[in-house]
Amino acid sequence: MAVCELLYAERDLKGARARRWVNTLSLAALNVLMIKFLFFGAALGAAMTAERLDFGFFRWLDLVEGTAIILSVILLDAVIYFQHIILHKVPFLWRIHMVHHVDVDCDVTTGIRFHPLEIGFSMLIKMTAVVVWGIPVLGVLVFEVVLNAASLFSHSNIRLPATFDKYLSWVFVTPNMHCIHHSTEQTESDRNYGFCLSWWDRIFGTYMEKSFEATQMQIGVKGVESFSWQTLPRMLWMPFVIESKNKPRAALDKGPSRDRGR
Repeated sequence: MAVCELLYAERDLKGARARRWVNTLSLAALNVLMIKFLFFGAALGAAMTAERLDFGFFRWLDLVEGTAIILSVILLDAVIYFQHIILHKVPFLWRIHMVHHVDVDCDVTTGIRFHPLEIGFSMLIKMTAVVVWGIPVLGVLVFEVVLNAASLFSHSNIRLPATFDKYLSWVFVTPNMHCIHHSTEQTESDRNYGFCLSWWDRIFGTYMEKSFEATQMQIGVKGVESFSWQTLPRMLWMPFVIESKNKPRAALDKGPSRDRGR
C-alpha cells in the first residue's frame, strides 16, 4: 500500500512523511509489545480456551467449520463497527481514539496508529466475543489478517478508478469511503465507521457519500492541528490532557512555530 501511495497518491501530504512514520511506527511497535506481554495469546488464546472448554454458540449449534469461519469474520467485523461507534460517543474513549484521528495526513500508517489503551480495550471486546460465540481458532486468525489488511487499505492515500471504487464500496470499505470519517467536520467524522465490510454503515444509517474533491478534504481534529501532537510522547499523553471532544486544553495545545512540517 505504501508503494501504491507513492505511485497513485490521492492527496498531497501536509507534513514530512519520514517524521510521521517514525512516530507512528514507534507507537505500533509499542502496541505489539503490549499485546505480547499483557495479552498473551490475546484473541487466539481466547479461541483456544473456548475450544478446550467446548464453549460458545457456534459449538452448541454444531456448525460446519467452514460456515463457522465465514460467520466469525462477519460477526467480528460487526463487533468492531459497534466498538468504533462507542469510541466516538463515550468521552474518555474518544480521547483515547483521538490519537488515531489527529493525524492530519491520513495514509497507510494511520491504519496502525492507535493508542495502547484503545488496543487493550479492543482486545478485551474481541476476546469476549470470541469466547461467547465460540469462534474457532482459524476464524480468529483469518479475521485478524483481514482486519489488519482492511485497515491499511481503507486508510491508504491512493486513487482508485471511480467506477471500480463505486462497485467495490458496496461490499468493502474503500479509501474514498473511509476518508470522510477522518474529516475535521464532526457531521462527517460521525459517519462511515466500518473497517472492512461496508454493509454496517448502510444498514444502520451511518453511511455518507463523498461529495467533494480530495484536495478540499480537511483531515484531523479541530484544535489539535499542530504537528507537535504527532510525536510519540504527546500521542501517549493525549487522552489525559484533552477536556472534551474537539476541545484540547489551550495551554497544552501550543505547538512549535514550524506547524507546516517544513
